[in-house]
Amino acid sequence: MKLVTVILCHPKEMKQTQVVAEYYRRFGAVSIIQCDFTKAKEEDCRNTAYAKFKDYDYILCVDSDEIICEDDMENLMIDMETNKRDCYQSVF
Repeated sequence: MKLVTVILCHPKEMKQTQVVAEYYRRFGAVSIIQCDFTKAKEEDCRNTAYAKFKDYDYILCVDSDEIICEDDMENLMIDMETNKRDCYQSVF
């Protein structure tokens, strides 16, 4: 399974975002996309990420202050691996 976690952040949040990125690296690839939300819509930043990683099986898009607990993350990954479906929302 090819998973990338995309972290959206404002340029001023890079220090905090690096810490969050380190956490998510234990689960797979991580990409940080800087976006000044006063100049660009959040959905445009997300769509940029989706276009960049369209070859991945799953793209997990999180905010720079968002942590999914380790147990929940492992359950989410099991769900993605087991069910092999389009996943806009996962219940685990």
